[in-house]
Amino acid sequence: MRRRCVLVLVAATMIAVLGTGCAPVHVQSFTERDAPFAAARSYRWADDGARATGDPRLDSNPFFERRIMAAADAALRGRGFERRAADDADLVLHYHASVSQALDTARIDREFGVCAQCRVTSVYDAGTLMLDFVERRTNRLVWRGWAEGSIDGMVDDQAWLDAHIDRAIARIVDSLPRP
Repeated sequence: MRRRCVLVLVAATMIAVLGTGCAPVHVQSFTERDAPFAAARSYRWADDGARATGDPRLDSNPFFERRIMAAADAALRGRGFERRAADDADLVLHYHASVSQALDTARIDREFGVCAQCRVTSVYDAGTLMLDFVERRTNRLVWRGWAEGSIDGMVDDQAWLDAHIDRAIARIVDSLPRP
């Protein structure tokens, strides 16, 4: 039994160190019923001012917001949307990002079965990135898409963070309803 617990601990450590780059990102979306979304083809970014994420490393990172906006612009362009700077856009796009620490106490049990004597917990940085489309004329939320997952180690590695943002935004935009 002791050997099994040692093997589980070694495997869990390897997964914690190596597995965060491939950590699953969960994407979901919501579309308002009867929203005039199919006719909307243009958007502009909301002027929301400074956005706090809950992580000072991102709040003070000027590349973070630009990367989110560039990734969303590219993904939306691929879906046939046109970005406009003026107030004649059909939709207003908002983004929200948050980071918090999460505790996963059941990770080893899920991956290796129950180990009654092993008490390993995993603390990780959990991130949520959300896009909201608001109808410009009515100021009504018509679509929300979000991605959630571990961002452990990404905040301190700009290239890794950029790649993760690009993938998450692409998957969020993929969940937009088809016209």
